Amino acid sequence: MDLGYENPAAFTIMFKRAFGMPPLAYLGLRSLKTQMTVPAG
Repeated sequence: MDLGYENPAAFTIMFKRAFGMPPLAYLGLRSLKTQMTVPAG
């Protein structure tokens, strides 16, 4: 998928400016929130 960035580093820099953290940290935070909201059986 082409998002218009010249390389992965350029995307990471813009992502960090927009969200305050790099993409992998954001994804880790999202998965942690998902795990916390799943009801225990």
